[in-house]
Amino acid sequence: MSLANLCGDPLCLRRFGSLDPTIPARLTKPRIIAASSEAKEKSLVRFPYRTATERQDQQLLAKIPQNPPVVGKFMRIMKVSVKFTLAFSLLLMTLHFANIAAAQTTAPKNLLAGVGGPITAVGSWSNYSALSLIPGAGQFGVTSANTVLYLGFTGGTSAVVSNMVMYKTARGTSKILSVTPVKHGGVSNPVLNISSTTTCPQPLSITNPCIVRLDPTVLALSPLFDYYFVVYFATNTNNQAISGATGNYKTSLSGWYISGDETHLKVGQSIPAGNSGTGPFFLMYVMSN
Repeated sequence: MSLANLCGDPLCLRRFGSLDPTIPARLTKPRIIAASSEAKEKSLVRFPYRTATERQDQQLLAKIPQNPPVVGKFMRIMKVSVKFTLAFSLLLMTLHFANIAAAQTTAPKNLLAGVGGPITAVGSWSNYSALSLIPGAGQFGVTSANTVLYLGFTGGTSAVVSNMVMYKTARGTSKILSVTPVKHGGVSNPVLNISSTTTCPQPLSITNPCIVRLDPTVLALSPLFDYYFVVYFATNTNNQAISGATGNYKTSLSGWYISGDETHLKVGQSIPAGNSGTGPFFLMYVMSN
């Protein structure tokens, strides 16, 4: 009988040698250790031509589960970890894009062209009103629920404002349709400390003006209407010493000034005449924030 017929499986061939009949077989009678003839017979049937050590190893391998509990627990932990990582990554991406959208929404935008340089200084504002036209025709079409005005000062120590308002008229007309108060620091009659280094760069000049941001006014500008911003400076020695910025070149904004208080006009009254189309006084920018 050949060794191939005798063994019948790879383990036996690997253990006992070559199938070449010219090579002496190293097959020895296997030692079979069994407690009884019945156990011996079962062992021979199940593991023919294997040593007791091999049979014990095979039995131990057969008892090892295919998916041990430790491995299964590790796999479950890994699945939960992957799911958490994906969910957290999606959350970060959502917050990132939400912040971008919020920044784009709140970023200041010009509602129409403001005053560009160079600018000129105009002084002595005690008991004068500065009127500025914000025309509907010059608006960019930016939608904003709020309107924020910026004033420019080129000299002085403090500006004592008695009142600030925004008049609304039909486009190209002077009849007042509504009156909206304009505020700074929550009041329409603020005292602006333009000599403070925490408020303005010093010293003030036409090349180094102080730009004061007023409070957002809840007013959505429409190109169907014109708007007039009016600020009145009370009779005061401080106001006599201040100077306001005005542009040298014509922009969408224009303005003029009148002696006396023009901030208490009523609905139905008309905007005072005097606008010659020159640049506005004090009003530098009209923005969304």
